Amino acid sequence: MLERRAKPHSTAGCAMPCPEAEILALPVPTLYRLHGGADKLSLMSRHLPIFPLNTVLFPGATLELRIFEPRYKQMLKECMDADRRFGVALIKRGQEVGGYAEPHNIGTVVRIEGIEAPTRTGLPIEVVGERRFKIVSLDRSKPYLSAEVEMFDDTESNTPPSDLVRYGRLAARHFVGLLLSARGAYSAGMTVPADPVTLSYFMGIVAADAPLRARQRILEADGLALRLQAGIALLEEESERMKPAIMRAGPGQQESRFSTN
Repeated sequence: MLERRAKPHSTAGCAMPCPEAEILALPVPTLYRLHGGADKLSLMSRHLPIFPLNTVLFPGATLELRIFEPRYKQMLKECMDADRRFGVALIKRGQEVGGYAEPHNIGTVVRIEGIEAPTRTGLPIEVVGERRFKIVSLDRSKPYLSAEVEMFDDTESNTPPSDLVRYGRLAARHFVGLLLSARGAYSAGMTVPADPVTLSYFMGIVAADAPLRARQRILEADGLALRLQAGIALLEEESERMKPAIMRAGPGQQESRFSTN
């Protein structure tokens, strides 16, 4: 596991994701947890509340939000009265807090996992990404945004080439090694998923500091092989970006892992 560090809750009309929220999944000090199995979504299409955010959330990733706008408090109550789910989508145009926002068409269904006691700054919640969706039509009839969506089926029928999966795991392992070196965490480690679907999302999750649009391209990729290719390309770009900073590390901090030749 990566070194864990405290992270503040998101603050934005209802949320702004915490830095590294998708990499460093800390246990949430919830006053209560929502019990019951993580029942699988049974419908391939449905009406879904949509939460436009300045973040890209992948299936399997966790995110902490702080809800304080009345419209999203209403959304939260209605989600809890239903199946605890809503959709998170990256904002294409508009603003996250207090105004109009148009989301990208591809996002992730999330399930509310925990709720903390309200504070003066809002209601902290924790969600986990489950599966991708595509917006078919937007509905602005309520104070918050909702949409008719179609669910993607990640039980892909076409198995990607084994060489592509192997190269993807190597790229992910190399990038995580750089990430740990940048933090001086030599003894830490992270298991790279062997399952190709999980691996494709893992690459987007660990590249938390990459440009949002680049991460969104992974989420939007049409097919597992293309998603793996997009993830590999992003991790290679981010690896090259990180190398100079590690090589410049001064004595007594971390040593360079790269030859100057």
